[in-house]
Amino acid sequence: MSATNTGAAVVRPEAAAAGPVLVLGLPGAGKTTLAAALAAGGGAVVHAGWPGELDALALAGTIDDVRAVGADPRAAVRAVADLAAAAGGRLVVEADGLADPAPLVAALADAGTPPSRIVAVVDALHILDQLGRHPAAAEQVAFADLLLLTRTDLVRPEAIAAVRGRLAAINPSAAIVVAARGAADAETVEAAPAADPVRLAGLVAAAAARGPLDHHHEDGDRHHHGGPGHDHGHGPHDHGSHGHDGVSGRPGPGGVVSVLLSGDRPLDQVRLIDRLSALLSDRGTDVVRIKGVLDIAGSNRPLLLEGVHMLLEGRWLPAWPEGPRRSRLVVAGFGLDGHALAHAFEDCLAGPGGGA
Repeated sequence: MSATNTGAAVVRPEAAAAGPVLVLGLPGAGKTTLAAALAAGGGAVVHAGWPGELDALALAGTIDDVRAVGADPRAAVRAVADLAAAAGGRLVVEADGLADPAPLVAALADAGTPPSRIVAVVDALHILDQLGRHPAAAEQVAFADLLLLTRTDLVRPEAIAAVRGRLAAINPSAAIVVAARGAADAETVEAAPAADPVRLAGLVAAAAARGPLDHHHEDGDRHHHGGPGHDHGHGPHDHGSHGHDGVSGRPGPGGVVSVLLSGDRPLDQVRLIDRLSALLSDRGTDVVRIKGVLDIAGSNRPLLLEGVHMLLEGRWLPAWPEGPRRSRLVVAGFGLDGHALAHAFEDCLAGPGGGA
């Protein structure tokens, strides 16, 4: 937590009632799907994460106003203030999936626009492992008024019971509901009790007292073998920047490295899926997030590709926004080698003139 977050924010009940809905959740849990459902019908979404422009592209044409502001809570506060009067529907803030929620909650409260409700989207298939690996996971659960479980169709009933028990132990006051992944989830959020200003102030004060979440994970130094994301002896923070054209990265909470790959030429879809499937097969437990909006050779529509752990899903978006097409793909995980990922990505680029 930054030094500006003192934990002394006073949350007025009337301000909380009018504030934005804050959506939390680790990468791949389904935050953007929920944000889209909540903001449908004239609402607006503020993506307070890195790189939020990918999520903004994913919602282009479906939500009236989408702002990508990066992970600085102050930028989110400015966007909320700008949109509060203009949005004709619900205002939603989608937080960075790997970030401590406390600084964002504190900044919104300090600005007089505390969250009206806080919803954490929880991947039921992976959350028990994630609670042990990601410092932000338990904090997201603790801050939530409502916990929406996704991927329950992939989990046995007894395992779901274990997940519910673990979540209730962290946050006994939060309602736990199985997500419907659509408009029904927006209705569930609307029916949930409003955020308790006293509880929020206590959580923010406790977070200020404990200081920043630990950015070093006990598994961060282990050695991995093979695959395009193999880390050849580098620590998890070695990829803060790269000399490659079209690749950049940043170290994140818990030793997670996020690598952004981009290119102006279309991609060979079969080759790209093969490379990413090989990465997930070899390093799936270390891959926290794959998300990209991609220009595929032979198609006039962008492909939204999302992956987490061993799962990889894709769907075609309606159309590209105005301006030049540019593929952007984020791969986040433990011990990733940005240079190796860049070479694998470049190998998937089609030749000049190969795209539609």
